[in-house]
Amino acid sequence: MTSEMMTFCTYPEGPPAGADWTDGADLVVNATASPSVRALLDLRRSNSAAVPILTVGVDGRAERVFARLLPAPAGAGVADLEREVKLALADRPDAAHFADAFFPAADGAESSPFYPEPGCSESTFVGSAADLGGLAAIALNWATARLAGPPNDAPVALLAAPPHVTVGSGLLPHVEVSASPRVSLSDPRSGYLVKLTPEAVEDIERAVDDSHSRLGPGVETGGPVYGAWDALRRTVWVDRVGSPPPDSVEAQDRFVCGFEGLADETDRLDASTRGATGFVGTWHTHPLDPPDPSGRDLASLADVFSRPERLPRVFTMLIAGASSEGPVLKAHVFHRAEFVATADS
Repeated sequence: MTSEMMTFCTYPEGPPAGADWTDGADLVVNATASPSVRALLDLRRSNSAAVPILTVGVDGRAERVFARLLPAPAGAGVADLEREVKLALADRPDAAHFADAFFPAADGAESSPFYPEPGCSESTFVGSAADLGGLAAIALNWATARLAGPPNDAPVALLAAPPHVTVGSGLLPHVEVSASPRVSLSDPRSGYLVKLTPEAVEDIERAVDDSHSRLGPGVETGGPVYGAWDALRRTVWVDRVGSPPPDSVEAQDRFVCGFEGLADETDRLDASTRGATGFVGTWHTHPLDPPDPSGRDLASLADVFSRPERLPRVFTMLIAGASSEGPVLKAHVFHRAEFVATADS
């Protein structure tokens, strides 16, 4: 096996169609610990031929390794996989030490870790060459074994501590997390791709059925949407949806999502997922109309952006509406600047 350093500066505006930015490599290893490089790799994979990519990082004390493997055919990027890992660790008490090492809580003892940067070149970094070599070997051997094994296109991550590190009673020395499939909705107007968990789609379907029972088939309903967004990758992740807050308006010609309890639920999710999940928008129904924003929807959104409450700059509106082929769910993504510019003009 041979290794070769590569630069992404060859194509500042992105590689031409069909260009092989990997220079024929069988495996790309990203060990830069740079969020910008990880984002660029995701963008490169989205518009050119893909090869397996292994992204490797270590914690601030060089006691744990975090390896993320994207097989060549994988549609998900490293950002998708990292969010899956963060959400999975939030529900895994037996892997809490990995969450503390790589996704520290804002108020935790390790709230300013050496991951991903600064650290590896600082005089205060305590890892030795032997530590880093051992952790790198764990990651590389694991990745090559997976690639040499039975074909599996699912992106997968490994979090591991070497045998000499004491992880604590009841805690696992290594954990694997695979990326779960999501339902992708494209918004051509904004260029965003919205990725929903199957559970979020099912919750919308159940809420629509419940609304029909409670209010009748022609009344609009909806609720908040929770997840995250990435402006560079032009991606919104929807992790879950909520039911209508008590102060919401459900009527035949409109749905206005209320705010009662929204801040508390957002804070709860933010704390329980270590910042992975927050408020990103709303969903609602158009029982008799297409799933496109109405004039009332846009006016309501302008009002939302004018409020002093803590709201995202990028707002996702999911609409379940009628079509000639039956109910359909569409995603619409708006930026605060669009409404600020309109108000100032």
